[in-house]
Amino acid sequence: MKKGFTILETVVALSMLMIVVVSVLPMIGWLSVRSRRLQADSQAALVLLETMEATYSVLASAWISFAPGNTFFPIVIASSGVSEWSLTPGVEVDYQTKYTRWVEMRNVCRKTGTGELKELPCDGEYPEDPDSRKVKAVVKWRDGDREKIIDAELLIVNMAR
Repeated sequence: MKKGFTILETVVALSMLMIVVVSVLPMIGWLSVRSRRLQADSQAALVLLETMEATYSVLASAWISFAPGNTFFPIVIASSGVSEWSLTPGVEVDYQTKYTRWVEMRNVCRKTGTGELKELPCDGEYPEDPDSRKVKAVVKWRDGDREKIIDAELLIVNMAR
């Protein structure tokens, strides 16, 4: 009885191993690229959420300071040891070195009797509601050769009046 492997058995085993390796290597590269894309998408969703929460927080305390029809972005202001959100006019570029974000504020047309909403322009039946704003947050970034954008809208009502 012979002990060990013959050369033919070794060549066949190495050939089978090479076939497996050659078929798996491209998949590892694809999974790596997909993982980075999913990470960027998840981070963009968190940036969008942070933008909406900051905007809501600022509007809850300083409603009259931010006119509809303008574009803003949230920043943190640290004064006397306390950090708080503020909105700055314009568009924030290279947030976290990758994202561009901004907030658009629009007027709301609301039927007086029912509270039903209507898209702009307002009219006699649906006058402009000074205590409501439609806020749209937008986050944009590049994913390789493609530009990606996500956005969210929120209706904010000033309950302080």
